[in-house]
Amino acid sequence: MSQARQQDSADVGMIWKNASWLGVVPVLLNIVALFSTGYITRRVGPAGFGQFSIALALTGLTVTITDLGLRSLAVRNLARSGPGARRGLHDLMSVRLITAAVATVMAWVMAATIAALSTGSRLPPVLLVSSLGIVPTAMVGVFTDGLMARDQARATSAATFWSGALLTIASVVAVALRPTGEMLAASYLVGPFIKVMMLSHRAREFYGPIRLRWRPKQWRVLTARSFGFFKVSLTGQAINRIETPLIGWLFGEKIAGIFAASMSLAERLGLVIDNVTTAALPTLMRLRGDATRIGEVVARIMHPLLTALLVGEHHGHDGVDGRRDGGLRPGL
Repeated sequence: MSQARQQDSADVGMIWKNASWLGVVPVLLNIVALFSTGYITRRVGPAGFGQFSIALALTGLTVTITDLGLRSLAVRNLARSGPGARRGLHDLMSVRLITAAVATVMAWVMAATIAALSTGSRLPPVLLVSSLGIVPTAMVGVFTDGLMARDQARATSAATFWSGALLTIASVVAVALRPTGEMLAASYLVGPFIKVMMLSHRAREFYGPIRLRWRPKQWRVLTARSFGFFKVSLTGQAINRIETPLIGWLFGEKIAGIFAASMSLAERLGLVIDNVTTAALPTLMRLRGDATRIGEVVARIMHPLLTALLVGEHHGHDGVDGRRDGGLRPGL
């Protein structure tokens, strides 16, 4: 019995540790981003923010093409590869860079098409600037997968924090100097470039210097295994990314900017919840389906949270029967 309790305590500690690294960083960034987003929106105006949001959505859609479903298999394959992990990461980087170059050209074609079909819109130059982040974003994905395969969640979280903080500062300074969609898009390039520098330095310790390889046969094997994941990922990303461009096409760039700004808070909240639950799920799965132990672990985690919510600011003293004088007693 004592061993089971010790295991439960260890599981609770692991949940909190992982949740802290994967959950606290987005919380801090989102708190800062709330104020910066309000300032940026006022400076560039609804139309400028709409142009930036549409360009960001279209760029994100093309970034999905660079994935080809490889990220769904990368961490597992690299973790199991052993001595061959270095070569596997180099092959993965080669494939992702080629697809990133193709996606960048596609973004340029979209910008040229929009410029030909519309007159007076600043969306094409904003899209061109935003497309410069496709290649570093693909590199970030490869480095992140490689580090996660080596249980380096702390390194990836640190890179996320510092790149997000510097991106926020750069975006505020950029729109303060020149409040245009192009400047805002240029400032957002800071994030992926900072991440590439930080993650590449850490990944070098495990995989050595990146060497691009021309191995078409191996690439076909990788993409054949991941294509099923790619279809699902592309469909989901298309549904999520098409909203802002569609609103901009139907109602104009100003309405698209208002919509994008109003959705940012909900997206940040969803990101925090996703990171926390993702961190807790593997540990809960290790409890091997024991419903009683899972309930005990969840109760131990939720008890202080529910106590704070239910008791609030009532600071009564415990009576002899365990009830609180002047306060509410939680039902747990």
